[in-house]
Amino acid sequence: MINLEMDRLLSKIARLYYLENMNQDRIAERFNINRVRVSRYLKKARERDLVQITVKSPPESFPAIERAIEKIYNLRECIIVPSHENPQDTLKDMAASLSSLFERILRDGDYLGVNYGITLKGISSHLSTFKKQEINVVPIVGGIGRTETGIHTNYIAKQFADALGGISYVINAPAILDSREAKEMLMKDSNTKEIFELFRHLSCVIFSFSDLGPESNYARIGFLSAAEIGHLRDMGSVGDVNLDFIDAEGKHIPNGVFDRVIALPIAGIRKVKNVIGIAFGKRKIEITRAVLKGGIVKVLVIDKTVADGVARG
Repeated sequence: MINLEMDRLLSKIARLYYLENMNQDRIAERFNINRVRVSRYLKKARERDLVQITVKSPPESFPAIERAIEKIYNLRECIIVPSHENPQDTLKDMAASLSSLFERILRDGDYLGVNYGITLKGISSHLSTFKKQEINVVPIVGGIGRTETGIHTNYIAKQFADALGGISYVINAPAILDSREAKEMLMKDSNTKEIFELFRHLSCVIFSFSDLGPESNYARIGFLSAAEIGHLRDMGSVGDVNLDFIDAEGKHIPNGVFDRVIALPIAGIRKVKNVIGIAFGKRKIEITRAVLKGGIVKVLVIDKTVADGVARG
């Protein structure tokens, strides 16, 4: 009988709080108890199953998988968008999620680092923010491909700056040079030195991952020779993060290519407060899993296809 009366009291308090939006101070006054006891009673009501809280998710959202991936890989946040038959529809959804994310994490005067590629090109075309901000967008890798193709890092930086209401910097250097000596000479150039100096001010970086398959930028553009790609595969590489090649566990693989690269390496990326990784499509599952195992990113924006592939750990 005592338990029944307690349940009745708990039910009354819970109803006033959850259904009638009465605050805890008013409830305390009404029942002649203190606010601490009201809080305890509300907790007890939940424990005794007198209150069942349901959180509804919007259509085409995947909160359970997002949370699972966050826990498995110790991520700050995982955002999953639907996988559409038309890749442009997937990129539009990713751009919408990123627009919301940027609203939360970027502040006026922040420095945002971007790299290159088809994924960021597509996202930049659909990116928009509710509030324009004075963001400084910095290329974190030298140029790959021609600027007019839209995948060049300078083009990506300009597109992001236009969308965010900021300015973009230009890097006048190719991503991969012919030799280590050529890289050392170019690193003494004033423009290259200025860009690398800006890396120290980055509060956020966003990049996509590249695999080494036949559809990768390397294979299509011919930026790396077939022999170089084969050599990287033989060394255990599954792809790269900003031209820093990694194995299946996300560890850097020493190689001759990286010795010739003009880019912010993974070691530098790890020092940035907000590190956002982007990937979609079946062929990006392996490299995304490697990036996650290596703990390289803090925030991950992926499609459902990649999510299903990495959710198992």
